[in-house]
Amino acid sequence: MVSDAGRQRSTAVSKYHISQVCDIVAPMAPTIRDGKIADMLERKLEELAATGMTYRAIARELGTSAGHLWRYRNGEIRSPSYALGTKIVKLHEKVLSK
Repeated sequence: MVSDAGRQRSTAVSKYHISQVCDIVAPMAPTIRDGKIADMLERKLEELAATGMTYRAIARELGTSAGHLWRYRNGEIRSPSYALGTKIVKLHEKVLSK
């Protein structure tokens, strides 16, 4: 059974997360409607690599392994998790906005 305090924390986290998600998802909306989110994320990874970042460095920033990114890049994984997708978008914006 979840306590009232647990429910309040869960609700607060959900509200905080939702407000952040809008900023991330808005630029991706046309891509999502076209069903090409995976292609867009692959392009963002390629652009990150073109800045001189290694896949190991990108993976470290994203909190995943270089092998996972490699499998994603090579099409072995076609549906990245929402969490990984948002991290790719945020890292891309951070690195390329410099």
